[in-house]
Amino acid sequence: MTSRTDPSPSLDPRRHPFRADLAAEDLRGRVETERFVPGHVMRCARPVVSIKGRPRRAASQTAELLFGEEFTVYETRDGWAWGQRATDGYIGYVQASALEEAGEEPGHMVAALTAPVFTRAHFKAPVARSLSINSPVRIRGAEGEFRRLSGGGWLHQAHLAARGDVAPDFVAVAEEFRGLPYIWGGNSGLGVDCSGLVQAALQRAGRPCPRDTDMQEAELGRALATREAGDFRRGDVILFPGHVGIVVAPGRLLHASSRWMRVLDEALDSVLARLRLEHAEPITAVRRIAPDPSR
Repeated sequence: MTSRTDPSPSLDPRRHPFRADLAAEDLRGRVETERFVPGHVMRCARPVVSIKGRPRRAASQTAELLFGEEFTVYETRDGWAWGQRATDGYIGYVQASALEEAGEEPGHMVAALTAPVFTRAHFKAPVARSLSINSPVRIRGAEGEFRRLSGGGWLHQAHLAARGDVAPDFVAVAEEFRGLPYIWGGNSGLGVDCSGLVQAALQRAGRPCPRDTDMQEAELGRALATREAGDFRRGDVILFPGHVGIVVAPGRLLHASSRWMRVLDEALDSVLARLRLEHAEPITAVRRIAPDPSR
């Protein structure tokens, strides 16, 4: 059978599970492939797992799967699972050994940038691992201020929130990432890239956000016609060629920079001056995030 796929520009392979040899059953009639399969919902069992564009350990990661996040698997081969992250629909390969059966829906999530998982319910207890912000977790009991995780270990209640208890201000969340290392494809409390910072902050605020900068440019909030820095306000998301950042104060941009290899708050004029050396129009779009109407 031909490997040609539907040429529709809306069928983005980053968010639609199809390949020349395989596709999700619900894409039948939209793509041509060798076979269609139903997906099997799994859940991430490790703190952070790389999502890769190719099933190779040496391949660069394109995103990250966090502990407790769902991942719909369409194929498992040679130790790699190909599938789709539920959080944003992102497609890729993860190590199959990092996944477990989905089970019941988690009722809580990690609200701190990173949360230590203690071996017993005491702050002096050894730390077994750390979980990232936005990681869904299931709680099975309590002892004082500590909460017992399904599968073992204890989290302090200060590091947790109920799934519906979102942060009121995504900019304040983003500012907590200041100083974290720049990691290509990162979207966790261990490190982020530019679009991962925006996504992680909005996710903690209960706001949907796609993974990549071009998606964010097309979909976040509403587009502003202005490119004048004086018209920007706190919370505006500024898109540049292959880059994105968040306005945190007049003339200040918070962004994960590969130049500085960390998340930093920088003068917007300095960012624009560097970009003008290569781009006549350094700002490609400005997106304004509307306030959450439920708050």
